[in-house]
Amino acid sequence: MSSQSADSPALTTTVPATGSETRRSSTSRELSRTIASPALVRVESNLLRFPFFALHTKRLRQIDFKEVTGTRDEDGQTFEFVFRVSRNTDYTYPGPLSRQAHYALLRLDAEKYGFPLRNPVDFTWRELARTMGRSWAGEKTTEPLKAAIRSTFGAIITSCYALKSGATRKSLPARERGYRLYADYVFLNEPMPDGTIADGNYVWFDDWYLANLNNFYTAQLDYDLWQRLNNQSPVASRLYEYLSFVFSSRTSRFVVNYPKLARFLPVKVWRYPVDAKNQLDPPLSLLCREAVINSWEWATSKTGLIQVCISPNDGLRPRLDKSPTLTASPEINFFEDAQIREGRADHSPAWMLVQNFHKQWSGQSHRRPGPAELTLARKLLEKYGRKTVDTLLPRVVKTMKKQYPQAKTFGATRDYFAAIHGQWEAHQRAAAREQEERTQQQAEFEQQRSWHREKQELRTVWQALPNDERENIRRSVLRDQPRSLQKHPAIVESFCLREIARHRPDPTIST
Repeated sequence: MSSQSADSPALTTTVPATGSETRRSSTSRELSRTIASPALVRVESNLLRFPFFALHTKRLRQIDFKEVTGTRDEDGQTFEFVFRVSRNTDYTYPGPLSRQAHYALLRLDAEKYGFPLRNPVDFTWRELARTMGRSWAGEKTTEPLKAAIRSTFGAIITSCYALKSGATRKSLPARERGYRLYADYVFLNEPMPDGTIADGNYVWFDDWYLANLNNFYTAQLDYDLWQRLNNQSPVASRLYEYLSFVFSSRTSRFVVNYPKLARFLPVKVWRYPVDAKNQLDPPLSLLCREAVINSWEWATSKTGLIQVCISPNDGLRPRLDKSPTLTASPEINFFEDAQIREGRADHSPAWMLVQNFHKQWSGQSHRRPGPAELTLARKLLEKYGRKTVDTLLPRVVKTMKKQYPQAKTFGATRDYFAAIHGQWEAHQRAAAREQEERTQQQAEFEQQRSWHREKQELRTVWQALPNDERENIRRSVLRDQPRSLQKHPAIVESFCLREIARHRPDPTIST
């Protein structure tokens, strides 16, 4: 069971996760009935703005992440924001079935407990399938639903000035472990957090997510309408979500550049107007038939971009949640410069080098490297080698923090790598020379020790030789030496011992 962390917004109302509950007051029950109408499902606003679930099933295992980057304003300052959803590689990226199951869990929680929503959501597979509008077929239904819940649980949201707190309407703090939608899940007959065996299926919403739901950072969608739209076109149901957020400010007309709208759904961005119209006209027509919008039309911006102009129907106008202290403040023109992409995670050495730099430089482990940064990283790796670059990086960062603390990109390291590599090579050469000297000294010392031991053995052999043989060896040694050497018997003896060693058989050769 998830407990609320220190950096998470506090819940307005605390509800116990397990055990018996004290019945709410009549005022609370009335609020619950008002907010949790059986026809409605409350959807957290961050997930209305940002694309979390994939709308297609094709190549889900080839999607490692979805990412939105750009700039946004908060408290009079402009920040670079990042919203990135990364899958657990043991599971697929959360797709259409995960999306349906998630909405059904929100619906079940509201049906069973009203407002505020509580942890955990308990359900049977038959209940979940019924809420999703699916027929029940035993394990054929159960196993895909289990996989869908696992996929959502395994997806991690990395956020920097992207996710908002429902309690304050300010950015949630970036945190190393990221954010999830589900803190935990337990299926039938598995161990519960308290050690008992589960008599059903349970899903715990993560602390930040449940806090936002209960702090009115939501919009309410007609669940039956959402299902009808989704059964005919997932793009239409996603448009319904997105437009519910947009029109929560009671704007009478919404004009958006087509590429931005397509990316935030997310769907493929077509280059030509005819393709864009073929893509979005059917779901927009479906929204029109369902009285979600009144009309839409296509236009061209001053810069030549394709635009969609949408007028809402009164039925789309919120059902906005009303907080006693805060009102929703949606950003209709939010993230105009946003860039959105999905794909396989880049784990190339160049990517990892730039990521490591930003992590050591500013602690931003989620920052996405730019093309110029990757180009420089590849050149450095090619020139110096990966091991050397990894060794130099901490020294480069340390030096830059002293000499160039205002640097922002990896490109600023270019000259520092060259300079520090020169210093490092000089240090390596000096260290190599010092090591060579130590090795040579050690070898000479070992050689002397070995000769000392051998001299002891040879002296024993010398003393055991007959006098005439010792004399013959002495004369042989002195024959080629100066006559003055005879005045130094110890040296003469040493030469004699070496002569014995020279004619001695090699002990390593077997006879």
